[in-house]
Amino acid sequence: MKKLLSFLFIAASFSIIAKDGFKIIKSEANSVTVEYTFSGMDQQSVNINGKNYQKIYATGCVPVLNVGFPQVLRSSVSLAIPNNAFPKLEILSNDYSEVNNVALAPSKGSLTRNINPEEIPYVFGNVYQKNSFYPADPAAINSTYLLRDQKGVSLSIFPVQTNPVTNKLRVINKIVFKISYVSANGRKINFNAPTFTSNEEKELMTNRFLNLPSVLANAKVQYTPINEFGDMLILYHPAFLTNIQPLADWKNQKGIKTELVSSATSGTTYAQVQTYIQNYYASHPNLLYVLIVGDHEQINAYNAGPSGSETKWSDSYYGLLSGNDHYPEIMVGRFSSALATDITTMVNRTLEYEKTPMAGSWYTKGIGIGSNQGYGIGDEGEADWQHIRKIGNKLVANGYTYFHEFYDSSHAGNDAAGDPNATMVSNAVNGGSSIFLYCGHGAQNVCVTSNYSSSNINAATNNGMYPFSVQVACNNGTFIGGTCLSETFLRAKNATGPTGAIASAGSSILMAWAEPMDTEDEIGDIISDQYLNNKKYTMGGLFYNGQMHMLDDYPTATGDELMETWVLFGDPSCMFRCLVPTNITANHDPCIQQNVTSFSVTSSFGVNTYASISQNNQIIGASLITSANTNIALTQTFSTSQSLLLTITEYNKLPYIVTLPVCLATGINELATASEFFVESPVGNTLNFNYKNVEAKELTLEVIDMQGKLVISSTFDNISSEGNLKMNTEALSSGVYLLKVSGSNSVLKTIKIVKE
Repeated sequence: MKKLLSFLFIAASFSIIAKDGFKIIKSEANSVTVEYTFSGMDQQSVNINGKNYQKIYATGCVPVLNVGFPQVLRSSVSLAIPNNAFPKLEILSNDYSEVNNVALAPSKGSLTRNINPEEIPYVFGNVYQKNSFYPADPAAINSTYLLRDQKGVSLSIFPVQTNPVTNKLRVINKIVFKISYVSANGRKINFNAPTFTSNEEKELMTNRFLNLPSVLANAKVQYTPINEFGDMLILYHPAFLTNIQPLADWKNQKGIKTELVSSATSGTTYAQVQTYIQNYYASHPNLLYVLIVGDHEQINAYNAGPSGSETKWSDSYYGLLSGNDHYPEIMVGRFSSALATDITTMVNRTLEYEKTPMAGSWYTKGIGIGSNQGYGIGDEGEADWQHIRKIGNKLVANGYTYFHEFYDSSHAGNDAAGDPNATMVSNAVNGGSSIFLYCGHGAQNVCVTSNYSSSNINAATNNGMYPFSVQVACNNGTFIGGTCLSETFLRAKNATGPTGAIASAGSSILMAWAEPMDTEDEIGDIISDQYLNNKKYTMGGLFYNGQMHMLDDYPTATGDELMETWVLFGDPSCMFRCLVPTNITANHDPCIQQNVTSFSVTSSFGVNTYASISQNNQIIGASLITSANTNIALTQTFSTSQSLLLTITEYNKLPYIVTLPVCLATGINELATASEFFVESPVGNTLNFNYKNVEAKELTLEVIDMQGKLVISSTFDNISSEGNLKMNTEALSSGVYLLKVSGSNSVLKTIKIVKE
């Protein structure tokens, strides 16, 4: 049987495609209309007490983990709404099919990864006695939240509803719904396009909220942020100032406005640190990254309360600065150690990765490790190994050349027969990879599948080839009361220099089973370009966007707990690399003039090309390079007695860094004269100089570089009042010069010339 509710509107002419079946078909000032298409489901039979039940799974959907309720599916999307509005949901049409004689198995709930799911019995709740559909509605609005200064709402579609008494399913084919932006008394509110403090904030927002690109496209005034990055705050233990200073200097040089603050100022207890960051954000609204430098004993992690017998130690909690929700305003990372030498290792690794990365094919190689457990209980119903393989397949289909597979049991593909061991994983790590994904059981110092442990990390020889490690496992990030596996990844080094990982994400407590798989899926989707408008991401951008996707799909207390307790070790502003880096080409004046307010750069450019001019680690001017020729506004004064640095960065590129001396005064003054002078430019190996109305009998042509140095000089005698002079310029290097034209007793003219 098939039912179809009538459409209540005429679809607009444009549409925006998004992942997981959601598509905007109409965007108006005070509402947005969204279409969701369900691509179908898979089923798995399970025998419970002698009766067959079905477990259902679908790509882009997660299980609803309510103990004793039929385990149905959820697909979620986030929408931006005006800050003074509430979302009003209206279902405009629902095209669904009814399927008979399908009994759905109950959910075992959200389990932690120290539990074997097979040992948990099925429980049938009272809902199995009710002759009605569950869920009652095919769509629901979850709680609203604030992300920086933007209000958002997560909306869930339940593509399968079940009547547990009649065993009938309603399976959505296509549903269309409208979200109106209304006040508390129901009046419609228009959505004015927001502005952004940086390009990364804009990308974060437009990738997060399905309707925001259309809101921006409809805006009367198109706003483009000039900054690529938000600001950065580094909280450090006083003993580590000299160790962390080079990283702060580099961040300022590349255009991330960075401030170092000692814990003697911020405080060291979690209450003091939280208050300091909250107040700092209030007075520095461009703040996007916080890096904590020191172990828990130096600067405490936040105590988010108990979880069973454990404490929910959290760094991410410091990023929850507005609203009563778990969507972070800032990205928090940590360089965790009590030793200055370890901090130096972390700084040197990050500087190498960003400034002078090692060449090689390792950027397009990945490592995936997964257990053989989780069938029917994991995110999208996947076992751990299936989950990791799916991510690996997407990476290989979108630029990666090889994905190492290490799975318990035997699963063909790149997975060798039998169970993997630590030596196999070590060989892959030492051979180089840009991503390390784990999903399975774990403890403070080990990934149980393969038994890859902290001791293996300490013995690694992957100098210059540092993966971003994401571990879905219990306690890999438990750094209070011992050194955890994630910390070891960041501290690792040998006699040659840093080894280990560029960043590592590990849980400070026992980890949930399904929910973190969603985060890891999203990280893989971003890296493998599953979103058309995703262009690049920092380590913090990858991790926290993954976490927010998980919060959308799992709007539960367990989702909140996962957000709190998954710790990012590493610099959140560090740009992830997944391609062999190539050079940036740029052209510009060789020096910077005194008293100027802008500097022109001609450069190859992409959507994230960013140029910064700095002096003494202070940003003088910075701008996105949005066209072949861009003027960088110099918003700060600079000393004319010291050189400046021009730094250009771009995703998966080598940074372009050049010294810009201040141009010296030449002492040449422009003169008003009736004489006329012409130079054919650009100049090749011969300078053609034409003149007329000249009274002098002798002309001297002098080529002077931008530092005021005489490079070439020629004198021509017995000239007429009009003529052509030729000067050999073959020895000139390419660049910009001044041509000084002098008569017998005075300077007649100065002309800027360009040598090819």
